[in-house]
Amino acid sequence: MRYLFRHSWLSVFVVLPAAIAALIAAPGAPALANVTGATLTALGPTSFNGTCPTTMTFQATISGTKNTTFAVSFNRFVNGAQQVVNVGTETVNSVGTYTVNDTFSVQSSAASSNSFDQVWIHNISSGQSDVYSNKVSFSVTCATPAPPPTLPPPPPVPTSLGNTNDPQVCTAHAGLGGGLACSAGFSNHWLALVWTCNNCRADGYRLYRVDGGQHTLVPPRGDAYSKDPTITLAVLPVPSGGFQGFCYTVTAYKGSSESNDSNAYCVNGPIDTPIVRSFNLVPNNTRVVYHHHSYSFPAPGCGLPNNGLGQAPGLTVGFIHDFCSSLGVTGYSDTMIYQSALSFDLGSAGILLRNSKASVKSATLTFQRDDGSNSSCLGAVHLPTGDWSNAQDLIPNNDYISGIPWSSNDVTAAGPINGHVVLIAGGKYSIDVASAIQGFAKGTIPDYGFLLMGGNETRETSDNNTCATGYGSFGLNVQVLIQP
Repeated sequence: MRYLFRHSWLSVFVVLPAAIAALIAAPGAPALANVTGATLTALGPTSFNGTCPTTMTFQATISGTKNTTFAVSFNRFVNGAQQVVNVGTETVNSVGTYTVNDTFSVQSSAASSNSFDQVWIHNISSGQSDVYSNKVSFSVTCATPAPPPTLPPPPPVPTSLGNTNDPQVCTAHAGLGGGLACSAGFSNHWLALVWTCNNCRADGYRLYRVDGGQHTLVPPRGDAYSKDPTITLAVLPVPSGGFQGFCYTVTAYKGSSESNDSNAYCVNGPIDTPIVRSFNLVPNNTRVVYHHHSYSFPAPGCGLPNNGLGQAPGLTVGFIHDFCSSLGVTGYSDTMIYQSALSFDLGSAGILLRNSKASVKSATLTFQRDDGSNSSCLGAVHLPTGDWSNAQDLIPNNDYISGIPWSSNDVTAAGPINGHVVLIAGGKYSIDVASAIQGFAKGTIPDYGFLLMGGNETRETSDNNTCATGYGSFGLNVQVLIQP
């Protein structure tokens, strides 16, 4: 029995050193590892709350025996989805470490419970088992981004950009101030650009030079078009060398929104063509005055005169005679004499004519008979020499001339009616008054309008002749010539 025991003890004694040696030499055992450690740290915040995407960055440090080679990979999990990123085969340096960073973008929210990064060391040259670093969790909360600001839709594109030499067109595009600006600028060869923008709902307009491939804003020089969408006129002074070859476009803007460019207008020649501007005016004041001269004496069969104080429709001109005699005795002599005056406000035409380069090309006074008769009782058109706007009817039996004084200078130098050029077509009249309008506008003749008189203004008569006519539909057409 003792023999058997000694054999068993010897067997154990022999086997134990071999087992220990085997354990010490086993590949991958910690005591002989060629990669001794792997650590992962964050190089920035591991929690993010804001607008995505965002970036996470981690650094891995691998420790081991010098010149040990191995493969490096990052073992990421983002919201439970694995992402293995192979870095490549690396070597431990002389210091015994190797570092590598892992930077990646996170596009959507990620919970820390299933989102982390980790470095994985594998294919170690000594045959060592894979080594994993610690896990570093991270979280991302993507905030809903604020919607971009809503810009108002751009205004419509202006159209019909072009040049005008007509102050009336300027007035239509920019009011009276625009017409005056053009009148002053045209004498200096300035360029007036006009355009159209219906229902623009804009804050204003911008003018650009576009010749030669440029798109250069033209400073507005205080022009109201840049801040007033109802003004569609830009008046530009002559640049050095003139406008030849210059091209322009215009845009409409509202806030930060701006329309596309209008059509381009290019200056291809001189802008000094004379223009004619037409104005159609109506009277701004009219007045009818009358003189009543009456004489009566009892005479058999004569009774009383039939004249009243009535007048024809419109502005009445002419006379009414009512006479009766019996047995050589004058029973009565009754005379009515009518005169009519009218005036016009020259308005924009008058303002334009103040320019030294503007003159009256033509001026025509037109009217017609309104009482339906075919007779013409108009004898003369004169220029009053005083204000008649408050003239009273003439005192009976006094000199009617004291009512509305008039000048012996007629409105023109030649013509069939007391020196006036008068064209009559049926019941319509057309009278040349160019010299009068020129004088009114230039200040050489006081502007008291026109006086219409009949052909017979005798106070005491011995006949029953009558010629009194009503006139209406008065108009004045003025053509203004503007030299460049």
